[in-house]
Amino acid sequence: MDRQGDRQGDRQGDMGNLETKTKAELMDLLARQEKLLANKNRLSMLPDKGQKVQLLADRLRELIAKHEAMVNDAADLLEKMDIGAPQGVPETPQNAFLKTERAPFQPFKTLHTDRIPEGLGRPPPTPPSSGSTPMRGVQDRPPEMSAVAIPPLKHPGTQYMDVKEAAELLEKQRSKVQALQAAQAAERLSERLHIQMGTYKPDSPGRYRDRDRSNDNSEDEDTDDDEVDDDDDDESDDSREIPQQKQHVPNG
Repeated sequence: MDRQGDRQGDRQGDMGNLETKTKAELMDLLARQEKLLANKNRLSMLPDKGQKVQLLADRLRELIAKHEAMVNDAADLLEKMDIGAPQGVPETPQNAFLKTERAPFQPFKTLHTDRIPEGLGRPPPTPPSSGSTPMRGVQDRPPEMSAVAIPPLKHPGTQYMDVKEAAELLEKQRSKVQALQAAQAAERLSERLHIQMGTYKPDSPGRYRDRDRSNDNSEDEDTDDDEVDDDDDDESDDSREIPQQKQHVPNG
């Protein structure tokens, strides 16, 4: 009957099978049951006055103690185990689980060793290779530009200069700036007025001779045209004088 009651208590609510839970989960469930037991007003409102909660808390304590016993047994086995000894489970008496006094399990002291077993030798040191090493390849690379590493200087540092040389350098820089400003102003003005800025190509040295020849040819053509016009005018005048002479001849 007690076993059946325990099993029903184990499956109470959504807890599931308590034997399959870990120690941390059992501790969490036990803390919840203890909070319920501490609330006397709420327990007084239950029909069984908190009897099921008390039974579940006792069951959780037993399971936690069982987990601790299993861990301690495993620690004892590790302490008694020898690496060089033949493998096998050491014989233990049947009432070994009834022992209450045990040495505390200290894994940092019992499982740690500061010496190498005799069967394992130290590896021989590897001789340095004559070829390229990773560090040598890293040193041969150019430095990367980043915000963490300061980039190398592209120009030399500051130099001392005479006052006269400094004044000349300043004047050259000022003239360059003025010329650049004038060019930019002219470009803006031409864009505003829609003026096409082109390169000036002067005439060749012998260009004036061709120009004089063209002028002479044009003058000769003009004189020829004038002579033709004069001949036409003379012919027209002669034709006008002939009828006038016919009019003065008397009739015979």
